[in-house]
Amino acid sequence: MTCKRTFIIAILTFQAIFLNAGCKRDISPLDDFAKVPDLVLKGEEIDLSGDTVLYSLGNFQVLDTLGIFNDNVGKSTYSIVNLRTGKLLKRFIYGGDGPTEFDVNSVSLNWSAYDSRVFSVLQANPPCRIVRYNLDSLLTKPDYQPAPLFYPKKFGYVNCWLLDDSTIFGQISYSQFDTKMYGITNLSSKKLLTGMDVPSSDNRSDQAYYSDSLYYKVLKNLLNLKVRLRPESNFEFASFSKNGAVIQIFELDKAGSFKVNFEKVYYLPSFNIVSGGGLIKPNTNPDSKWGFNDLAVTKEKIYALFNGPELTNAPSETHEILVYNWRGKPGQRLKLDRNCFSIAIDAKDPHLLYGLYGNDVIHLVRYKLP
Repeated sequence: MTCKRTFIIAILTFQAIFLNAGCKRDISPLDDFAKVPDLVLKGEEIDLSGDTVLYSLGNFQVLDTLGIFNDNVGKSTYSIVNLRTGKLLKRFIYGGDGPTEFDVNSVSLNWSAYDSRVFSVLQANPPCRIVRYNLDSLLTKPDYQPAPLFYPKKFGYVNCWLLDDSTIFGQISYSQFDTKMYGITNLSSKKLLTGMDVPSSDNRSDQAYYSDSLYYKVLKNLLNLKVRLRPESNFEFASFSKNGAVIQIFELDKAGSFKVNFEKVYYLPSFNIVSGGGLIKPNTNPDSKWGFNDLAVTKEKIYALFNGPELTNAPSETHEILVYNWRGKPGQRLKLDRNCFSIAIDAKDPHLLYGLYGNDVIHLVRYKLP
């Protein structure tokens, strides 16, 4: 399909501009898995205690059979659950306007890159802050509340990781660098370093739009990236998109430089940019295709929960996992016995994969990997 740019000028002060920023692509990640073996996995339901209520927003994390989940009970945002017993251990991060409270609609959680027992919680809205938690202290100290670290409001993150005590890496939401997807910030110097351009298609009909910074600004947020840190690595990351199907595997050095080890763009989201009245809004086209609902990783493999490309207006749950190595080579195609919207692998036991499924009531299932 040929990309088109259409300008619609309305009467008086309203102006709407439509930019077709995506094109149909025939290739699919499934093409690379046509000759790899399939494996059907049968799951084991985990019975949760009555006071454990899981929420479908965001991803969840597992470490040493402890799961950290989104929680919709009261004003809390996260809960820690013992996956052996199904019992709730603790709730933390509460919503509100107080100094220790958060905008619960703008938080994300990731393990740090330097300590397997440390994770951070980011609030993307002002006051832009990140809080570093030690898992053991959180579980054993009733009054444990680490002080937040703040970063400049002139640029925003939607997801980030601690590289050390004062440096964060994450997905850039907005900044002066519209063509960059990721950034590194030193919280002491308040300096933003960037690398990793927004991916582009090799379709020649797309090339005319790559000089348009508005295209990049909208695309990098619309991709809805799922990013995971490789365990025991020197800052290696896997990035798979939920909208469109884009794979990037890269690493960072101590100076903050990016090295791309593998990148492939199967297809990009198909959308229109509508601007008017001072607002910019992307409208996803009906023929836009989905890619990867979620991502889980081990030291050796990347497990991508795939939901496309033939599924227009795709459901949020799927049962197919495409397994890659850390150089992007296809390895195996897993079939789950139920549809899941999110997956995680225990960082201490890479043979245990967990999945969430359900709508009004969220269920947790465990699979044993070969």
